[in-house]
Amino acid sequence: MLAEHLAGWQEKYPEVQVTHKVSVARPRTLLTAWSKSAQLLVVGSRGRGGFRDLLLGSTSNFLVQHAHCPVVVAHGA
Repeated sequence: MLAEHLAGWQEKYPEVQVTHKVSVARPRTLLTAWSKSAQLLVVGSRGRGGFRDLLLGSTSNFLVQHAHCPVVVAHGA
């Protein structure tokens, strides 16, 4: 399912290397570890609407503060 969702973007930007990984580990732990070898970490935000859209979720907030590479928090449209 992940590959299907990313397929169009990979075709549009073939020069961007993407690694697909799916895990059941705690997101904070796993993403912080992966950030040690990453150039960029992109995470989503749940975006519950209104003022809450301006706030980061707990995982996003943790990663912004502790990741070993730049972090982009993407808010849905």
